[in-house]
Amino acid sequence: MALIIVIPDDVEHALKLPRKSTTEELKRLVAVKLYEKGILGIGKSREFAELSLLEFYALLMGQEVYYANQVTVAWDPVSDSGAISYEVYVSPYPVVNPLDPGAHILVVETTATEAVVTFQAEGKYAVGVRTKKSIEGEELFSEINWSYENGAMTPNPFIVGYYIGPAAPVNLRLR
Repeated sequence: MALIIVIPDDVEHALKLPRKSTTEELKRLVAVKLYEKGILGIGKSREFAELSLLEFYALLMGQEVYYANQVTVAWDPVSDSGAISYEVYVSPYPVVNPLDPGAHILVVETTATEAVVTFQAEGKYAVGVRTKKSIEGEELFSEINWSYENGAMTPNPFIVGYYIGPAAPVNLRLR
């Protein structure tokens, strides 16, 4: 048995959702609410939303999942005295040891406030940035601000998924 919900045209037009993904977004919103109220468990909620478990967890935490092999990340400049640069990291998601820079891949060190990150292997990743300050021959570092953490430092949390599509069939012919 399938449950069908009819949304009047005027309500559908009033929805602040992209037209092409209205059904998909509504299913996700309903799935999250059913899970939050304890009406559905995590497995069935994820299934209803048509998401992987990792994607559903990201949705629950308010994260967006972007699929690309390359992204440009940007951040606001740190205003401080001394020479400021930024280190950009990637780490498989979920991140293990988020406070230990040695546990992650350093992509680039830059004085700019944006960087291009290219993913080489399939998977889901978080991007992190920390500030490096050089003063009187000493280096001081901030904590890494990770893309998946929701809060004042990252008001729109995100993770990046990179997957290579399957090869096209070859030797197509009639039989």
